[in-house]
Amino acid sequence: MSARPLLVNAAALPWESLGIDAAALAEIKPLVTADVSTTLGAGLCRFERCSFPWRLSYDECVYVIEGRLEIEHDDELLVAGPGEVVYVPAGADVVYSFPGRCLLFYATYPVNWQELLGAGS
Repeated sequence: MSARPLLVNAAALPWESLGIDAAALAEIKPLVTADVSTTLGAGLCRFERCSFPWRLSYDECVYVIEGRLEIEHDDELLVAGPGEVVYVPAGADVVYSFPGRCLLFYATYPVNWQELLGAGS
């Protein structure tokens, strides 16, 4: 079978809760999963008024569609707004914060990033 493009209808896919306590909103919508790719993952996230620590066991690029994303790392604050992209490498310990409503597109490598979270890498 040859490689071919795949159209993903994001509107037809459900939002899933990320289970972040005290968040007004914290949801993910996986669009490119291990069902369709052996390497790359991608999707949408939306957050509102929340902050949480995160250790990345995967590489991630985040594109801010709307709102404001704040990332704290080693006492430095990085702020991204609409149209900006943030690259976060595997192994980074960060605190993600969303002072208001925020919509993001993300791409991850590898595709099985959720499995790697439990691996403690």
